[in-house]
Amino acid sequence: MASLKAMRKGAGLSQKELGVSVFKKTGRKVMPSTAQLHVSHWELGKSKPGPKEMNALTQVLNADEAAITGFFGESSHKRKLDNLVPNFEILKISKENWLLISQNETLREMAAQLIEDACSEFRDFVQGFRRSAKKPGN
Repeated sequence: MASLKAMRKGAGLSQKELGVSVFKKTGRKVMPSTAQLHVSHWELGKSKPGPKEMNALTQVLNADEAAITGFFGESSHKRKLDNLVPNFEILKISKENWLLISQNETLREMAAQLIEDACSEFRDFVQGFRRSAKKPGN
């Protein structure tokens, strides 16, 4: 498995050029020096790119997702799903707590918002997963 640095050099890009291209594809506006710092941290294993950056890396480096995600040790979908788990853990409310929540309007509204947010995040995850599964080669 090639390292991110090897893939970048193989594409003839500097850290700054790769970072600027990646963030441009994600729609995030960052200074070139900040973009370069991100790539440096990714190459050194100090941080991992987010799902949007992972997708942009595959495009900019003309590599398949497995090559990119393999370098970071997990798929972007797994990382997104792992980020959703804490929200669903919060939703595990015992019957006694639910009774207390249902009797308090403020708590009811907070619980409803939490459930709505978690469902929305999960819906977005599923839609993204379905889109990636429809891509050629998957």
